[in-house]
Amino acid sequence: MLGVSRPRTAAGVGAVLLSTAALLAPAVAAAPAGAAAPAGAAAPAPPPLTATAAGWAELPGNGATTAAPGSVAYEDDTWVFVRGTDDRIYANRFDGVGWSGWAEVAGGGRTTSGPAAAVVGGALHLVVRGTDNRIYENVLSAGRWSGWKELPGGGATPDMPALAADRQVLHSYVRGTDNKIYENTRAANGGWGGWKEVPGGGATPSGPAAAAAGSRVHVSVRGTDNKVYAASRDRKGGWQTWQEVAGGGATVDGPGLAAYRQQLHLLVRGTDNKIYRNDTADGAWTRWTEVPGGGATLSGPGALTQGNFLYVFVRGTDNKIYGQRLPRG
Repeated sequence: MLGVSRPRTAAGVGAVLLSTAALLAPAVAAAPAGAAAPAGAAAPAPPPLTATAAGWAELPGNGATTAAPGSVAYEDDTWVFVRGTDDRIYANRFDGVGWSGWAEVAGGGRTTSGPAAAVVGGALHLVVRGTDNRIYENVLSAGRWSGWKELPGGGATPDMPALAADRQVLHSYVRGTDNKIYENTRAANGGWGGWKEVPGGGATPSGPAAAAAGSRVHVSVRGTDNKVYAASRDRKGGWQTWQEVAGGGATVDGPGLAAYRQQLHLLVRGTDNKIYRNDTADGAWTRWTEVPGGGATLSGPGALTQGNFLYVFVRGTDNKIYGQRLPRG
């Protein structure tokens, strides 16, 4: 069935986002990923992430990654999580004024895929694939991380997990070692239900994406034919099974999915490595359009909504981490 391993303590990771030659400013010497400023040195305040003329802006902190980023809005801040080049897990937080810079998530965990995050019950839940392919969780509450613990159920995965929060219930999704898609649900009382296959016989060669919109939790995957598919469930566990997302798009990686109220925003890495977007209107998918700015990525994108904006985060072709703010509509 599924499988994830416990992150282990190890040294050094750095984070990084998306960029193409057309988007990059003249190169400057960058500190090694994860390097701290010299003691006593005052680091300049990181600039806010805004939609520039070129579209994409590198997240401050000289981070780098070899996997898709994860992101979430928590306590009015924007959090981005990445797998560092040393397989440790790093976070960068934007508080409305500036970015914190990359710092390792407490607990000494390691991962070989991108992380996933969601907020439920006033706490931020971070989930990763461990180095043993099992699935592990670390929870941030009242400013402190709980430490890494395996999700109950004994599952394993060869890819990045997904998380979605609906009211007080947390839903985790993974690609199983048999390429089927599985769900594990954490009830409001904190108990996990164990891994169960998502109905419909779907299969994927990449990690899934998930988001809650209205009274449903939506899951999107790359199909074995590289087309993009979606399914959704209600709060009683009834599923609308897999259907191709309208527009004829194709992807070579796992998608990113974000929601605001009833609207869904689906992001993918195209077969040309550009980033494409498809949104719902009145419950139906519209069409695929390229995200402005001419960016390219070597992994699937991450996305979140905050206020009137959709934020997209990617690993650049230089392994740096880039973001862009877009209108939700």
